[in-house]
Amino acid sequence: MAVSRCNDAAIVERKLALDPDHDGMIDLKEAQAGATKVFKELDADKDGTVDAKELKGRLSEADFKAADPDNDGTLDEKEYTARSMQNSKLLIPITMVPSISRS
Repeated sequence: MAVSRCNDAAIVERKLALDPDHDGMIDLKEAQAGATKVFKELDADKDGTVDAKELKGRLSEADFKAADPDNDGTLDEKEYTARSMQNSKLLIPITMVPSISRS
C-alpha cells in the first residue's frame, strides 16, 4: 500500500482522529467508526439517510447506484458504511504522516 503525503494540517488532523489508539494503523473498527462519523456529518437534514446532493460528489452515479441496493435513491448508515469500506472516496484517505504528532 502506497503512503501519500499531505501538507494540509486540518486534513492530517482529521486522518489522525481515525486512529484513536495512536498505533499508526487504521483497523476495521476504526475505519467503520470514521465512516459513521462522516455519514452523520453529511446527513445535513438529519433524516438518517444521505442522497446524492448531501454526498457532494463523493460518488459517481454508478457508484451511488451500486451502494443503494434497495434503489430508494438514498443511502442509510449501513449502506454508506458498507460502501465506504470498498471506496476510499467516502472516507478521507488514510495517511500517516510521521512529522505530525499529537501533543
